[in-house]
Amino acid sequence: MSTTFRRVVAANSNALPQCANGPATARLVDLAWIAGSRWHVEEAFQQAKSEAGLDHYQVRTWRAWCGHITLSMLALAWLAASKSVAAKGDSPTPAKT
Repeated sequence: MSTTFRRVVAANSNALPQCANGPATARLVDLAWIAGSRWHVEEAFQQAKSEAGLDHYQVRTWRAWCGHITLSMLALAWLAASKSVAAKGDSPTPAKT
């Protein structure tokens, strides 16, 4: 078990401890990179909530909840791929020859 400390660069910031479960041979650089990647995951969930309806579920069973989450994340992936294709100016489907 390793402990890293994250410090926000601000006037009155404190160091926040983070525990990491991993191999004893893990380098500090790798632990810092993994701790920093948390921001990307949180951004993806916020985007899924606003664009794909991740937070709009009214289910009663675990299986239905898993199905809703899976479809919401699939919709977000499709939206991201469509946005990438549109930014490049390509056609969404390949032209048949």
